[in-house]
Amino acid sequence: MGLIHTTDLDAWHASVAAHSSPLRRLRNQFRSAAPEPAVLLMPGTSLGTTGDTDLQPDESVGVDEVDILLVLDSLSPSQLAAILAPMRHLERSRVAVLTTPAAAAGLPTAAGSKPLSIVQVSDLDLALPHLRCVLAVGDYMHLGAIAHATALGANAAFLVAQHGIVTPHAPPLPKGAELLAWSEEDGEFWAGGRNDVTSHTVGGQLLHEALRSGDQQRVGGEATSLTYLGQLHGHELQRRSMARAAGAFCRTTGALYRPHPSETDIASRMQHRLWRLRGIEFESSGMPLPELNTAVVSVFSTGVLEAAAAGIPAWVDFPEPPQWLEEIWQRYGMKRFGSSAPTVVPPTVNEPAKEIAEIVLQRAGGRR
Repeated sequence: MGLIHTTDLDAWHASVAAHSSPLRRLRNQFRSAAPEPAVLLMPGTSLGTTGDTDLQPDESVGVDEVDILLVLDSLSPSQLAAILAPMRHLERSRVAVLTTPAAAAGLPTAAGSKPLSIVQVSDLDLALPHLRCVLAVGDYMHLGAIAHATALGANAAFLVAQHGIVTPHAPPLPKGAELLAWSEEDGEFWAGGRNDVTSHTVGGQLLHEALRSGDQQRVGGEATSLTYLGQLHGHELQRRSMARAAGAFCRTTGALYRPHPSETDIASRMQHRLWRLRGIEFESSGMPLPELNTAVVSVFSTGVLEAAAAGIPAWVDFPEPPQWLEEIWQRYGMKRFGSSAPTVVPPTVNEPAKEIAEIVLQRAGGRR
């Protein structure tokens, strides 16, 4: 099974909305139609990174030097790895970051810096008159859509960094995008045979960092418990089926349930409360996944690969899986729970963030 929505982003949004709970759909109808706020962090703003090197602000930089834009929708580990980590290998004076006010507040800022408020595409056009390259996770969210429109108008390259597992329910790639994929198979799958997009295999920075974290922090010995990684927020499978599978697995095996950070809606909170009343225990340490001394299981979470890369035993499980799910397990080498061996993630030869940065610099220099 290939990508469901190869080019139609509106259809993809409709499918996601259809999966939402009735309460969420009703709430969305009454939300303000005002544009979502965005913040553009220009050079002179110090940003924390996922690497060991801190970037120092350069307050002497002029707007004429800025030709690269990074789009950071959130401070999730996957986006920090895919979008912010490559900045370690870029000249800070050339890079601006488009993000949300909440994410900007979570990044250290240099004293005296003044982030710019971005409301519409024309604001970004004016702020970045010399834009040559954009790095984002796509154009399916508000910030990516603004950045893609600006890139098209400026004839700038638009690079999409893969930041998680790609399923048939993934959003279509933007028009004219270049995909920086974890594997050749992921690139072919997501591109879906389109002739207006290209793909390059760079590997997954998230998995590269998990491998490094596992090497540095994990204590030897066998994992003493089992943790189920929740995915109630996903739209790929019915919430009822996901909840039934998770609850049955935890009750049968005694696994702890680790909610996904996005499981904050009312339906998810009610489900969590019901599970607690039924004796299911939760993993609520907040520790990064690669640091857990526990084996993990999920339906198809990227966390399974992240754990496996860190040397943590990891499997997948779902009763009577649909064909597309079995194909996902096969593409990523995910092993079913109960098999003799856990999932294995081969290490990347080079750091993906560095490879991404090199491609960004090539595109900013006009090389395609």
